[in-house]
Amino acid sequence: MSSVISAKFGADYGLKVVLTPPTSAERRPRLGILMPDGLGPHRSRRYPSQRVIEFPEICARIVRDVSVFKSYVPFGPEGIYMDNSMYSYVANNISGIAGIVKEYEAAVQAAATAEDVVVKESVILTSNEGSGTWGHWVAHNFPKIVLAARLLPDSKIAVPAGYANARSNFGALLAMSGLNPNRILYTNDKIVYRLDEAIFVDFLYHEKSIHPLSLDIFGEVASHLEEQTGNTTRKMYLSRTTPGKREIVNADQVGDILHGSGFRSVTLGAEPLATQVAYWQEATMVCSVLGSDLTNILFGNENCSVMAITPDWFFDIFFFDLAAAKGMVWNELYCGKMVQEKVPSHLSSFIVQEDALRNFIAACEAPILKETS
Repeated sequence: MSSVISAKFGADYGLKVVLTPPTSAERRPRLGILMPDGLGPHRSRRYPSQRVIEFPEICARIVRDVSVFKSYVPFGPEGIYMDNSMYSYVANNISGIAGIVKEYEAAVQAAATAEDVVVKESVILTSNEGSGTWGHWVAHNFPKIVLAARLLPDSKIAVPAGYANARSNFGALLAMSGLNPNRILYTNDKIVYRLDEAIFVDFLYHEKSIHPLSLDIFGEVASHLEEQTGNTTRKMYLSRTTPGKREIVNADQVGDILHGSGFRSVTLGAEPLATQVAYWQEATMVCSVLGSDLTNILFGNENCSVMAITPDWFFDIFFFDLAAAKGMVWNELYCGKMVQEKVPSHLSSFIVQEDALRNFIAACEAPILKETS
């Protein structure tokens, strides 16, 4: 394995700049209805209860002579830099990232024959293996871009070129933060960027929880939007925009049941970002298959109740924590009947038991709330 340079695994590298001091935050999850549909063995869940999270200081590390390939693989004469990697972030020790290091090594080898571009400005690097996924981009990458851009105003920000077109909402989020477009360095995956100075920034995320500064950043973004009237809805059902991933086989019947209960179907992921934010700010009940469609919880309000439809074999507290951080009520219907198994299994299609869905809706709408102790 190549030399891995990572502050998480003990490396002391570059010029360390503290962007914000340590802080703490109390999280009080609000659990509503957790209901199995009875179509399979119900797996028990253990959600974090009320707790105080001690967030460490957030630092930037300024490093000379860094090259970047594929938009997210940074390396230099001393080795491969891993502090931006999502795999490194979740690993408990350095041996846990052996697989992704091999992928990085292959990228470094390929970079030897790729076209290169020299960049004289200081550049903030924030892309990683997960930054093409809306949830990772919004919760993990975007906040540290905003923080670093504000505190290091003379630096460029490296952003994959696709965020300006094919993934336009990714770029729209940066624009909504007030970032000067002249500061963006759009990167091409096939080009090696030779940087005189690169900046690595810590994640504003700790112990599976989002940093309070991130919540402030999303609140500021939402507050700058012009009010939209007439298009939003209080009860929203999010139609999925990722075909082939956790598809509901009887989606038409599910839609009919939700419509009959006053929910409006919205293919929100296909809408401009400003419209998505406006919907979340207005909604008081949001129903969705558990997944990245729920990321925009971060733009919602504490009066909202989230109703997640979850395959029983899929457990992910990422969105649960976002709801807890925003003070929203969390409800979940566990669906136990898989139809088409896929690899990984959380992508498999499934059935929503219709009577269970009706009972779930009725229970969520009842004025009953169980607060976690």
